Amino acid sequence: MISAELQVDRSRARDSRLRPAQSSFGVTGWAGAQVNTSSLGLAPTELANTVYGQWMTPNVLPPNPDTGFAVGFWVGMGGDYRNGSSQVVQAGTEALSDGKSVVYQAWTQWSPYQSHAVKVPNFPIAPGDHVAFLVMTPQPDHSFFSMMNYSNGWATSLGISPHGARNDGTSAEWVIEGNGALLADFYSVIFGQCTGGTKDHDFDLTDAIVDQILASNGVNVLASGAIVTPSAAIAFWNGSGP
Repeated sequence: MISAELQVDRSRARDSRLRPAQSSFGVTGWAGAQVNTSSLGLAPTELANTVYGQWMTPNVLPPNPDTGFAVGFWVGMGGDYRNGSSQVVQAGTEALSDGKSVVYQAWTQWSPYQSHAVKVPNFPIAPGDHVAFLVMTPQPDHSFFSMMNYSNGWATSLGISPHGARNDGTSAEWVIEGNGALLADFYSVIFGQCTGGTKDHDFDLTDAIVDQILASNGVNVLASGAIVTPSAAIAFWNGSGP
């Protein structure tokens, strides 16, 4: 168990991690599984405050030409405009390129209250690593993150309370997200042990929906999600990549 060293990730311009409207076609989008708390038949006060998942960090291959990109693999809550959400609290791994090399790292963010992601540079991540991430809001204005790398045995946790932040708990997600002019190629990602919770109930993927990332023409599907079991989902690349 290590003490997390935190560093603001300024490798990209200010970005919003919110799910973009379908009309704004592009490679910035989500592909994976999502549970809307409104579909669970619970009281309106039963909002998602916990989400957990495990996955194998995929090898990410730069697009050609590589003009810089980011592909994130994360679990989180909120962020879908279709639910009226304007914020998302999340944590996971990502692969980034500056056009010269690909870097893998762990990160957290509560958008838009944090304008940039916060990376954990002393928590090493490499392709093929088996990782687990837990995101909780024990209080609506405070988040707790726990991350474990089963491949190297390292673990850490941290908490943040950005000014003005308040989890709306409208959804829980297990997704990959593109950020860049082109979507990099990646091996399929299976999110396992998927579970979420409200203050009084647990839930799995039984009531989940799937998301996809469309090409700039708004027709071709670049990446999509599928439910494998009530506790597992897959996000896979549909293009010419591996």
